[in-house]
Amino acid sequence: MPLPFSKSLFNDISVAGFLASMSFGHILGVLATLVLANSVAR
Repeated sequence: MPLPFSKSLFNDISVAGFLASMSFGHILGVLATLVLANSVAR
């Protein structure tokens, strides 16, 4: 029988992980766009 505290803690960790993965994906996307734009500009 799960405790409400552990469930809320798990939800906070999953939300933080989701936000971290989203920001990491945005950073990779920006880097990929810069590299592609740089190679096309040449």
